[in-house]
Order: sequence, then structure tokens, then C-alpha cells
Amino acid sequence: MLISNTGPLVALSHLGQLEILQHMFPAVKIAASVRLEITASAGKPAARLFIDHPWIQVQPDPPMPDTWLATVLDAGEAATIALALRENPKFVLIDERKGRRIAEQIYRLPLIGTAGILLRAKMRGLIPAVRPLLLDLQTKGYHLQTRLIDQVSETAGE
Repeated sequence: MLISNTGPLVALSHLGQLEILQHMFPAVKIAASVRLEITASAGKPAARLFIDHPWIQVQPDPPMPDTWLATVLDAGEAATIALALRENPKFVLIDERKGRRIAEQIYRLPLIGTAGILLRAKMRGLIPAVRPLLLDLQTKGYHLQTRLIDQVSETAGE
């Protein structure tokens, strides 16, 4: 099972690659706060995620493990971490640096990012190449360091 935050779902949707999650994980879950963040962009392509992809399971926001979490992260990230603590997923999909750091260092959650998802998809033959997709995200304003793109591309044999 995979639990995802908002940013990676929007990024994969913009690339037309959201379906790879369905092929890679038996279940994809998000917190209700994540759904709210996505659907708040009504009229944008990302808002169609739940119409076009009903396999994304929306779960009620669980209680916060501590009050601190809700004060340092936005609602979607905090709910994603809380849901992951309750559900014990194989991976938690978060891209934002602060959310990743907190999820990993404080809560010891198994993390993966959009680049990692794309790399795994390439290794499984679900996509032909990673680098063009990462460069496309970067040109669309998604914050990806060139160093990360180079590392993932090298690992993918590109």
C-alpha cells in the first residue's frame, strides 16, 4: 500500500503518469485533507483526479499523533503522516523537503518521492524513460534539483 501527499499526485497527473501507481501498489490511499487540497484547484486538471481515478482511496483524517505535527506542516502533509502512522504502508509518497525530513527522522516512515516512483516504474517497464519526465516537471515549475535528476537518470541507465 502507498499513502500519498498532494504534490506527487499532482505532478504525476500533469505528466499523464498517475496510473503507474495503480500498477505498482495494491492500494493507494490519501487523507481527506489531501483530497481537499487537490479539489480546491477546481477547473485545473488535478481536480479531475478523483473523477478519472476512483482507485485512489480517500480516508478520513486520523487524529494527529501530537499537536506539534499540525503546527509545523500544512494540513495535507500532517494528515498524510498521521494516516501513514495508522496504516503502516510500504511507502509514503512525499516530495516536500520539510515533510520528508519530519516523516523520516521523527516518525521513521518509509519514504519515496516522485522521482523514486518514476525510477521504479522504469525498472518495471511501465515507462520507457525517467529523465524526460523529470525535466518536464522541472520546466513546469516543480522543484527538482538538477543533481537529483542526474542521479535518478544514471540509476535508470539513461
